Amino acid sequence: MTISPGVQIALITAVVLLILVYWFRDRVAEIVFGDAKITLFHPKEIQETIEQAKHSARSEIIEDSPSQEIDWSKVATLFWLGNDLMWTLDMIYRGAAPGRVLQGISHVGQYLNDIGFTNEKFPHKELELAKTILESLDGLDTSSTRNAEILKQHYRTVAKEVESIKWFVSRIAETEEPDFKKLRVK
Repeated sequence: MTISPGVQIALITAVVLLILVYWFRDRVAEIVFGDAKITLFHPKEIQETIEQAKHSARSEIIEDSPSQEIDWSKVATLFWLGNDLMWTLDMIYRGAAPGRVLQGISHVGQYLNDIGFTNEKFPHKELELAKTILESLDGLDTSSTRNAEILKQHYRTVAKEVESIKWFVSRIAETEEPDFKKLRVK
């Protein structure tokens, strides 16, 4: 059985491409995923951050519930707020460059304003802290091991602030829909 020259060229091209992708997999991942690394945090650390954020959000809701001030009819804005909160957390947990995470923080702030959260409210206070930390880290070379450890320490705080905003908005939204039932994975 003979293989036609066209098929031979296609096979050789495929093998060469696979070898190149394997050799340059770090650079390919950087191109595909932006400047995000694989994972900066261990899942247990992420869960601890989420639990701290939930506690912070719960106590803030008790003190200050701005539900009546929020424009819940802005469905697209609410969707993109949730999306950008999750995207920002993903970038944090993957160890993306601070400038990239700062873009997500900026978008979240705009969406919070658009739905009616004023600058004095809890979510904006949390964002300001995160923004201050990220601005101080912007330009940090994240490729060195020493800087990656510095970044991780600061990102833990930033992640808590973003998670707190996510849980705060979630809890307030749930009060707007009293019969809402959160589906859980079993």
